Amino acid sequence: MRPLLLLAVCLPLTLGLSACEKKPEGLIEQAQDKVNDALDRRPNEKLKDAAEDLGKAAAEAREAAGKAAEGAAESVGKALKDAGKAMEQAASR
Repeated sequence: MRPLLLLAVCLPLTLGLSACEKKPEGLIEQAQDKVNDALDRRPNEKLKDAAEDLGKAAAEAREAAGKAAEGAAESVGKALKDAGKAMEQAASR
């Protein structure tokens, strides 16, 4: 009896929650959002602009960090190569 009661309660709740799923935006909604963005008419415009700026800054920082890491790796590689040559010279004496 209890499993049937549990099923009777859970089934409508599950179906109800699945019906609330947000549908993806269509082309018209996307175009409208872009127009509102260009005209600064979106809800919470300042917050959305700040989030976009933060995303751009994070991408730039990631790119700069990657370039710095590449430069550091090249410097370390060169230093190791020079150290290897110095060790060969010292060993051959």
